[in-house]
Amino acid sequence: MTNTSVKFTSCYVTKYKGKKEHPYVVMLAGYTLVNGRKKRKQTHIGCFKTKREAEAERAKQLAAMHTSAFVPPSDISTGEYLEYWLDEYIAKGNYKVRTIETYGSVVRQHLIPALGLIPLQELSERDIERYYSSHRLGKERVSEGTLRQHHAILHKALGVATTSMKLLPTNPTERVEGKPKRKRNSKVPRTWSEEEVTSILETAQVMGTRQAAFYLMAMETGMRKGELCGLLWEDVVARFGLGEIVVRRQLVRSGKNWALGSTKSGRERVLPISDELVDKLLAWRKEQEVLLSTDECYENNGLVFTNRHGSPLLMNNIGQREFRCLLQAAGVRQLRFHDIRHTNASRLLAAGEEVKLVSERLGHSSASITMDIYCHTSDAAHRALADRIWKNNKSKKTEDPARSSIYCLRRGQSSIETAVSH
Repeated sequence: MTNTSVKFTSCYVTKYKGKKEHPYVVMLAGYTLVNGRKKRKQTHIGCFKTKREAEAERAKQLAAMHTSAFVPPSDISTGEYLEYWLDEYIAKGNYKVRTIETYGSVVRQHLIPALGLIPLQELSERDIERYYSSHRLGKERVSEGTLRQHHAILHKALGVATTSMKLLPTNPTERVEGKPKRKRNSKVPRTWSEEEVTSILETAQVMGTRQAAFYLMAMETGMRKGELCGLLWEDVVARFGLGEIVVRRQLVRSGKNWALGSTKSGRERVLPISDELVDKLLAWRKEQEVLLSTDECYENNGLVFTNRHGSPLLMNNIGQREFRCLLQAAGVRQLRFHDIRHTNASRLLAAGEEVKLVSERLGHSSASITMDIYCHTSDAAHRALADRIWKNNKSKKTEDPARSSIYCLRRGQSSIETAVSH
């Protein structure tokens, strides 16, 4: 990144006698500060066959120097720049822990291995298009949603190189063909029926006190998995008739180095809870108190839902192991853990609750997001519509014969009157 400290002030054309095909070279001259003193710097930006071509490029560079369009030459590679961007703009920026980890993972595991050796100022739209193509097929294939995430991160990184650092004249990601696009309303959220919900909660009750409280809270509130795993007792009012939860944080990283962060929208929300859930929470808290008093290795981190040693629940384990076993034991469809949230929202909307209220309970940043996700009808509504159409068509076919005869007589009379008038 040393080239970014050079300030170029002039541009000239020179001729190299040793070059026969492209002897005319356009040079940039300037200086850099070393210990408070100016040190002369110069570099060439292109070789040309004729002096006229070189003078044209010189005029172009001189004009750019007086505007914001001037981009000084740099030999930094795409990989070096992406690492610098992660360290200076992301790690030191106002980003959530999970966001920093995701950006670092995508850049170091995908973008740098594929594009890192290309000089940044030579990175072209075609290079990026080949990256998208290679990640849609073969061993490196990822989902379109994941590829859309890669595009967004690369676009953001090159945007800084274009605007703030003046390393690129334009952002090449804006002109690529075949960029991953978002398919709005491409999938209807899958939900469980009332009978299936009952079966899930009854099975969770059999599995244990913690499972009974955990899955009832998920079904009743529609909280995200990270919000459930990051809930603290200080944010729970476990009193009959006055029970409520304040959702103000989520578990952003589980395991040995677990960490809590703000919610996805960055806002808090208060959710009243039922007395049934209060009862199950109190039962689980008593069990936690017993573990704390009898197990010396138990960690009291103030978390509501923990494992047998007081550590946060492993979110992947909840979604892939425990929850799968729960659904299998309940004899219901194997949907995702996040579909509990969809089931909660769909039940509220089907009951006639206002979209704004449902949006606030789910923690969406706006009601339009709720409408985009849940603007669909249930299977029962579709079946009722089909039945109505079928009954209407059937009633038309069995029309009263007397009415048909009267219609025919009237039509015949009208025809006779028309003939007489002519």
